Amino acid sequence: MRRQRVAAKVYYDGTCFRGFQRQPHGETVEDFLLRALMDEGIVDDPKEARWAHASRTDRGVSALGQVVAFTTDRDLALEIINRPMRINRRLLPKACMWAFSLVSPDFNPRRDALTRHYKYLAPYMGEDVQSMKRAAHVLSGTHDYSFLGVSDEQSIRSMSIEVNVRDGFIEVDVKGPGFYRGLIRACVMALLKVGRGELLIKELEYALRERKLIKGLGLAPPEGLILWNVTYKNVVFKVDRVTLLRVIRILTDKVYKFYTLGKVYDVMRRAFENSISSCT
Repeated sequence: MRRQRVAAKVYYDGTCFRGFQRQPHGETVEDFLLRALMDEGIVDDPKEARWAHASRTDRGVSALGQVVAFTTDRDLALEIINRPMRINRRLLPKACMWAFSLVSPDFNPRRDALTRHYKYLAPYMGEDVQSMKRAAHVLSGTHDYSFLGVSDEQSIRSMSIEVNVRDGFIEVDVKGPGFYRGLIRACVMALLKVGRGELLIKELEYALRERKLIKGLGLAPPEGLILWNVTYKNVVFKVDRVTLLRVIRILTDKVYKFYTLGKVYDVMRRAFENSISSCT
């Protein structure tokens, strides 16, 4: 049997899962993807298929461009690329594989990644964006980030951070070779606190320079974080247009639903504020 390694770009709605990595409860993105591949006979055993992924995301974090890889029969690999709805009918609407590439037998989406790009979205509530931009410049570069209150065996990492405001939301784009758990959300929380005047830039610079822990910083909520893209050398993905059209329809329905729900909450909040005002 001829074997072929396949890399696939994966979309998933993080609110539908309890994180990415496989767990005994089986309600993670990885469990969901593997179950679909095994039910379709594309993967028999994850270990034998050398299943691998680019990044682990926490519960609530979504992905536009997660990358997974597995080895299967070559004919099956070609069928998946040409007829991806075979697998996506089991994944949609929670997730899908929307682009594919035939890769070398030793390809590892985690080890071979050049850059990981995360995007964080937060409602703009009057924060000082220029101060946030200056803070992003302070945090960019190669540093020991343990002062943010999250750490790893290797806390020295390299990253670039950009802050912009679009359509009423703060967008924070973070790019780097790799990140450890909680690092991006800690960086975003530091930026938001600077923007709200709760943390001074000189305090941030001092903590970075002296490696002094910023107490009580915390993490930004996971729901605002998206694994946007992962890049590789000499790996070209073939995009499936039919799958993307399906996902666009699904996301359009979700935008309408949650935009409406957000307005419902806002109207009720304002009603309670008016009630409080009438009591004084």
